[in-house]
Amino acid sequence: LMCSSIVVVGAGIIGVSCAISLQEKVGNVTIVAEHWGSETTSAKAGGIWIPYHAEPKDKVLRWSLRTHEVYTQQEKVIPSLVSVLKGGWLSDLPLCDEMFWLKESLPDGYNVTLSSIEERDSTFYTESYLPIINTAAYLDYLTKQFIEANGKMVRGKVTDLVQLKKEMNADLLINCTGLGSRELLNDQSLYGLQGQVVKLAPMKIPFYLRPEAYFCDYKGAKLYTYIIPRADGIIVGGYAEEADVLPMEESREVSELLIEKASLIVPELKNQKIIGEYVGVRPCRDEVRLELEWKEGHPIIHNYGHGGSGWAILGGCA
Repeated sequence: LMCSSIVVVGAGIIGVSCAISLQEKVGNVTIVAEHWGSETTSAKAGGIWIPYHAEPKDKVLRWSLRTHEVYTQQEKVIPSLVSVLKGGWLSDLPLCDEMFWLKESLPDGYNVTLSSIEERDSTFYTESYLPIINTAAYLDYLTKQFIEANGKMVRGKVTDLVQLKKEMNADLLINCTGLGSRELLNDQSLYGLQGQVVKLAPMKIPFYLRPEAYFCDYKGAKLYTYIIPRADGIIVGGYAEEADVLPMEESREVSELLIEKASLIVPELKNQKIIGEYVGVRPCRDEVRLELEWKEGHPIIHNYGHGGSGWAILGGCA
């Protein structure tokens, strides 16, 4: 497709990543979205490079590899927003099966260790180095870059993609509306998976704990645990429950449960001040929809249904 003007619908991390990539190539890109910045689900995510609830595996591997490259480059430029930390992973399934994406998607020569795989009290454990992202600040950073590159932004609710493309006189429209595509396109394969995180006051994880971040995954559990030390605070999660309503309200009861579980790993967290609580709904689907559709003679690229993996595969999908 030869394009001189493009409209991107959606201002979450997928939409903004697409827009800034296209602005560099085309130079005439407009983002149209009802929600921006901190209003988006993307800004409320924990921010760790771990594919979660995204299919198909072969494409997720390819996309996550490209995204890992983006983050390792960005760490050198904006270390306050992107960092690589040693993470400890606990699971009730063998990590050789559970972490296929990590073992296969990391680039050759990258300083990663998977040598500590062992069984501890029927729980499998390993350590590796993973990118950590300050999600809200990074999204704001990309949005600012897009504007400084003469990208245009319009706030508004979109109800008809073809009509919007006509009104904007665009050559191409890219749909990055996430869960909104369920209503916008009547895509009933989309479903919401609510998540919640707590932000605690910053602290240094005690030196006697070798990993700096932790992720504990138990299949089928509504509550699981991750501890992500970011520059703006300690992010404690996580939560996963199917939800149809957006937005959802933060639950102090859930926050207290998350802190209680995390304190079993790092007891000092129990005394840390809560400085934020965030809830969002992940846009899940049987597989990510990334494809071109000709709708009423108009080219539309769909890029949605990333589940909990938007931050892990954005570079490959943009």
